[in-house]
Amino acid sequence: MDYLSQLPQEIIELIAHKLSQHDLFVFCTVCRAIQNKTFPLLYQHVTLTDSQYMERLATTLAKLTNDTMKPLGYFTRSLTFKCGALDVSLLDAIALACPFVTTLRFPGMCLELTVSNQSARTSSDYPTQLPRPYTNFASNIQYTGNEDYRSCLFLGFKSFYDCIVSNHPHLTSLSFTHVGNFDDDEFRMYMRKLPAGLVELSMNMHDRSLTIDDVEIIHKRCPLLESLDLGDSLRLAEVNEPPIVAMNYVLKEFSIRSESRNANCWSWLWYASKKYGHQLQTFRLNNAYNIYMQHDIPTTEQGRSVHNASLDFAKQHATTLRKLELNGLGIYGGFWGFMRGAKRRGGGMSSLTRVEFKGVWFSTVFESILGSYVYELMVFAIQSTIRELSLSLAHKNVKVQDLCRALGGCPHLTNLGIEESSDTCMTFPLPFLLDQCSRLKQLTLKVSNVDTSLDWPTHHPITSFTLEQATVTGEQLTQALAAMHFLKKLNLLNIVIDEHHRPPDHKYQKPQAAIWAIPNPNMSITINGLSYSGLLGDKNYRLILGSSPTEQVSFWSFP
Repeated sequence: MDYLSQLPQEIIELIAHKLSQHDLFVFCTVCRAIQNKTFPLLYQHVTLTDSQYMERLATTLAKLTNDTMKPLGYFTRSLTFKCGALDVSLLDAIALACPFVTTLRFPGMCLELTVSNQSARTSSDYPTQLPRPYTNFASNIQYTGNEDYRSCLFLGFKSFYDCIVSNHPHLTSLSFTHVGNFDDDEFRMYMRKLPAGLVELSMNMHDRSLTIDDVEIIHKRCPLLESLDLGDSLRLAEVNEPPIVAMNYVLKEFSIRSESRNANCWSWLWYASKKYGHQLQTFRLNNAYNIYMQHDIPTTEQGRSVHNASLDFAKQHATTLRKLELNGLGIYGGFWGFMRGAKRRGGGMSSLTRVEFKGVWFSTVFESILGSYVYELMVFAIQSTIRELSLSLAHKNVKVQDLCRALGGCPHLTNLGIEESSDTCMTFPLPFLLDQCSRLKQLTLKVSNVDTSLDWPTHHPITSFTLEQATVTGEQLTQALAAMHFLKKLNLLNIVIDEHHRPPDHKYQKPQAAIWAIPNPNMSITINGLSYSGLLGDKNYRLILGSSPTEQVSFWSFP
C-alpha cells in the first residue's frame, strides 16, 4: 500500500469524503501511514447517541494529533446529539475543542431534557474560554418567581439558545426543537439572532401558529438559506389578505409539517409561487390534521383561494420542481389539471421525480376536473420523469385498471405506494399492476382486498413488497411470491389470512396450515399483526414457509 500513502493529503481527503463512516474506519486500518493521514477525518462528523459516553467524547476531541499538534476537534465540522440530557460542562469542553463546527443538530427531546436538568454539574475540569459558557446558561435566566414548569423551561431554552449562537459563529446548518411558547415579538427577536450564514435550518415549533411574516423574517436574517424545514405540530395561520413578498432566488428546499385545517394549508402553495423562483427543487407540506377524515365542505371563498393557489403554484413550478409532497391538504383535482396545463403552455416537460399525494377528497365549486380521473391526470402530468410515487385513492369510483395502465406508461417508475382512504374499500388487481409496471422495484399496497384472478407476469424484477391491512388467502400469497422471483424483502403488516373456502383436514387431524412458497431463501421477511379467519373450530394452526432451493421448511404455531 506504499503508493496510497504517498498520495497528496488533498487526494486522500477526496477519497475519504466518498466513504461511509464504517468504510473510512476500515481505510484507516490499511497501514500506519494511511492511518496518520486519515484518522482525524473520522471525527469530521460526530454523532453522540448515549449521554454516558459524553465525557469520553470530550476527552477524545481534546487530544492532540501527532502531525499537527492540534485537537482532533479541529477537524470536526458536524456535531449531532441524539441522546438524552447533556452535561453542559462537557458541552463547554466540546465547543472549545471544535471551533470550526459548521453543523449542529439537537433532534428530538435533547434540548428540553438538557434545559430541564438544570441540576447537572456546573463545574468542569476543562477550560471554558468561550464567549458565553454553557455552564452559565442557568445562572443567566431571569426568574420572577411566578413561573410554572413550562415557563421555566422556556426561559432556560432562551438562555441555552443564546449560548449556541454565541459559541458557534461558523454555523451553516442548525437543527433544534423549540421549548416553550414564544409570543410573536419574542419569536421574531430570536429569529433575528440566527447565524446569518445559515444554509440549512430545521426548527420544530410545537403548537405555534406560523405566519408568512415569520418566514419572511427568517429569510431576511439568513439570505443564504437553501433548505428550510419547519414543524412539528405547527398551526398554519389563515392568510386573509395575501401580502406583497420579495422573490427569493436561493432557497431550494422548503418543508412544513403542520396540524391545520386543510383550507389554511393551500395558502402556502400561493406563498411558494410568489416567494421562490425556479431554483426551488423540493416542496413538502405534510399536514397531520385528520389526514384521512372528511373535513368540512369549503366555503365559496375558501374554494376560490384553493383554486388560485393551485393555479399560481403550477404556473411557477410545474416544469422545474423535482420533489413534491402534498399530504393531508385534501385531494383537489384542479391542482393536477393546472400542473399539466402549465407544462403544456410552457412548452416544457415535468421535472418531478418524486411525488406524494395523500388525503381525503376535497371538492370545490371551482374544480375543473371532477371524478376519479384526477389520478390518471396526475400520472399523465408526471409520466415522463417520475421515479417514486405514493398516493391515496380517496374517490370511491376509481377505475383501478385505467390507473394501472397509466402507471405502466411511466418508463422510470421504480418505487410505488398505493393506499385506500378510510371511506373506500377496493379490490386491487395486483397481477395486472405488475404486468403493466415491468420496471417496478419496490411496491407498497395498503388495500382491503387483492385480486389475483388475472395472469401473473413471469419473473418480475420487483425486489421489495409490502402488503398492509389486506385480507388474502394463503394461495394468493403463494401465487404472488411465485411471480416475484427476485424478491429480497417481504413485509406483511396487519394481514388477515382468510381460509373460509378450505375444509378442515379431518383425515389427519392436523391443525389448519397455510403454506407459502418463498422464492428466495436469503430474503428478509417481516410479519407483524398476522391473523387467520375460517379455521372452523381449530384452535391451533400453522404457518409453513418453505424454500425449494434449500429444502428447508420453517414452522410457526399460534394458539
